[in-house]
Amino acid sequence: MRNISMIRKAARQGLTASLAGLALLSFGCGGTSPGTAQAALTQAAPSLGSAGSFAVLAGSAVTCTNATITGNVGVYPNALEKGFATLKLQGKNHVADTAAGQAQTALVFAYNDAVGRTPLNCVPNQLGSTTKLGYTYCISGNATIDGTLTLDAQGHPNAVFIFQVHGGLITKPDSRVKLVHGANACNVYWALGTSATLNPSSTFVGTILARGSITATGGTRVSGRLFSRTSTVTLFNTVVSKGKCA
Repeated sequence: MRNISMIRKAARQGLTASLAGLALLSFGCGGTSPGTAQAALTQAAPSLGSAGSFAVLAGSAVTCTNATITGNVGVYPNALEKGFATLKLQGKNHVADTAAGQAQTALVFAYNDAVGRTPLNCVPNQLGSTTKLGYTYCISGNATIDGTLTLDAQGHPNAVFIFQVHGGLITKPDSRVKLVHGANACNVYWALGTSATLNPSSTFVGTILARGSITATGGTRVSGRLFSRTSTVTLFNTVVSKGKCA
């Protein structure tokens, strides 16, 4: 009888362990082992290929009013640009030409790479007043930055931060993305299922890869790139610089 009792106890413990394993697999997002976290920290950045020299790229139109852009500007397949008489451009302008077409093709590959990255750490929609390490994050619905989002590379200059946002991105007025401990703006990527709205006086960091439109207004400063696959990029009194990103 004692042997039977021990067998039944072992069976119950095995079933409990199996159910716990299944629950972890079905959850999909959340905590990771130290080895997985280290692998994510040192992941390669999505390759931008021919889009790498661009600071702004749109699918249908680029509108600039009192904007400053450091890096190339492009639109493809449409050839619509507005307000460029007030634009201060330190780069080349590509309007529905071969370079813009190649950049859009490269953008599709970079977007698909970014949204396909695993493992994931799913986090709440509100990113303000939080600190994120080099990793791939998933956000269901729209992401919001209200306050300061701190990106901490933990002394790893090649740490890559990827945000997979199922919806869009909204930065509140006077919000900020802050880089610490070696974090590099060139290694921050935002893959958006819809659009981005950067509200007045935002300080934003990273490359936006958006399926929809991108709007930045009222003194917003962007260290990175603004790429729309199919829609518009609209800038009003905005500074965009891709810096030394390749």
